[in-house]
Amino acid sequence: MTVSMSGTEILIQPEPVTLERVTELDVLIFGDTIVTADKMEQIQAVPNLLLVASHEKRPVGFKLAYAGSRPSHFHSWLGGVVPQYRRRGIAFRMLQMQEEWARSAGFTTIGFNTFHRFPEMQALGRKAGYALVKSTVEKGEAKLWFEKRLS
Repeated sequence: MTVSMSGTEILIQPEPVTLERVTELDVLIFGDTIVTADKMEQIQAVPNLLLVASHEKRPVGFKLAYAGSRPSHFHSWLGGVVPQYRRRGIAFRMLQMQEEWARSAGFTTIGFNTFHRFPEMQALGRKAGYALVKSTVEKGEAKLWFEKRLS
């Protein structure tokens, strides 16, 4: 799907979930990776969706989600947009596309978690209708769990 975001043509399309591709995208956005071979095997064993946003054939963002451990729950696990492409609606559109895919695949809820230090992700979730359903402390930092019912 090609969408015009603030006058820039951005192509958002699904891609196969591979360790190499997700690691490349993770490093592009965050400068490091949290992806492991074990995690990729877990994700590849269940329904999953990797969306990649590109501008002029270069990746500028991604969202990776998979079937969660709860029945009928789709978990948006990892993603982001490179800094120079932020605030153009790319992350919001990818989140909407994840919801559409999850709904059509029979999932009834979708959720993500983030940390207190990422207020942009919290704002994105609230804008898209996600509710804060849980908070915990992980390594001394507040971890926030957001969820949305798919109708």
